[in-house]
This record gives sequence, structure tokens and C-alpha cells, in this order.
Amino acid sequence: VAFSLFWITTSQKEVIDASRIDELAETCVGLIAILLTLHLFAAISRWFAVRHEIIGALWAANGDLALALSTHLPDSANRPLKTTVLRYGLASLELLLSPKLQPGARTAADVENDLLETLRQQGLLTHQECR
Repeated sequence: VAFSLFWITTSQKEVIDASRIDELAETCVGLIAILLTLHLFAAISRWFAVRHEIIGALWAANGDLALALSTHLPDSANRPLKTTVLRYGLASLELLLSPKLQPGARTAADVENDLLETLRQQGLLTHQECR
């Protein structure tokens, strides 16, 4: 856009001086800075939307489920069930946030094995649940 304005305002017979080129360069730099700022703002906005809508909703669902289980199953005999549900909820959050799910050259089986091993090491899954 800036180059087009520069070209239109400069007649063909006129000799192009360095000050006009400097003005064009400054205009382009300003335009690029504005566009990069808008792009960065859009990317951060999308990240906050994902964080709030997806991760926040999953965290709230885990909390609601834990509260419902504690209310309806108050006996200590139900503690293993409540612990298992809590572990599964935390495992689902870990899977959602895992950087190992990023696209790459590794096979799906390798990624799955790494994720299961990580969850097992963190205590979110047992050895039997990883099979």
C-alpha cells in the first residue's frame, strides 16, 4: 500500500530522492508494527479463550464430580472410587496440556506409550490401567 502511494505520488520524470525512500521505509515499518501487534493480540486472545473455555470447564467438571461423589458417597469405604475418579480427572487435564501431543515425526504408538508412562510416573494411572 505504501509503495503504491509512493509510486502514484512520484511522477515518472521526477528523480527519486533518498528522503522519499526513507519516508516509504518508515511508513512500511509502522504498518508492519501495527499488523504484528494486531496478530499478537489475536493470538493471545485465542489462547485465553481456550484456557478459559476448555481447561476451565474441564477443571470445573472435575471439581463438580468430586463434590457430587463426596456428597452422595460419604463413607470411607468409597474412598478408592473417589480417588480413582479424581486421578482420571487430573489425567485428562494432563493429557489436554501435554506437549507430547504436538505434531511431530514420532508414531502415534510411541506418543501413546510416552504419555501413559508419564501418567504412571505421576501417579495418575496405575500400571494395570496403562495396559
